[in-house]
Amino acid sequence: MGRLGIAWIVLLVLYSVGRALAVGKTLGAYGVNPWVFLFLDASSAVPLAIGQVRLIQGLKLRQPAMVQRWLIVLTVSFMAPYTYLLFGADRPLPAIAYWIIAILVVAMGASTFWRLRMEAKRAVDLSEQQVPGMEEQKVSGLD
Repeated sequence: MGRLGIAWIVLLVLYSVGRALAVGKTLGAYGVNPWVFLFLDASSAVPLAIGQVRLIQGLKLRQPAMVQRWLIVLTVSFMAPYTYLLFGADRPLPAIAYWIIAILVVAMGASTFWRLRMEAKRAVDLSEQQVPGMEEQKVSGLD
């Protein structure tokens, strides 16, 4: 792993720690444990990353079962820390907290979806360029 990979890991760890500190500071009084949030956030990062890669591969290979399986992994991994925020408190959170969580989930979900969509389109375009005669197969009905 090169410098860029190590820098990315350090950045992700700092991001997770920063989020956990913010959760502790803002929602700790409601019983939300920042260490549990940090654990969920950090432990879901690996399956989230793998899910993104496998989802793209499934789209590229045109394997719907693979896409569905990894979409489930991706969704559960993405939602795990937010689900804890919604249901892990000892008492109800203030309304603004629910709004902020909802906005974060929608914004980050949309951003992830948009990036995956662009990567999938690029992967499919590249795979079609690399397979000679693919257009002829489609026209002749052999696909």
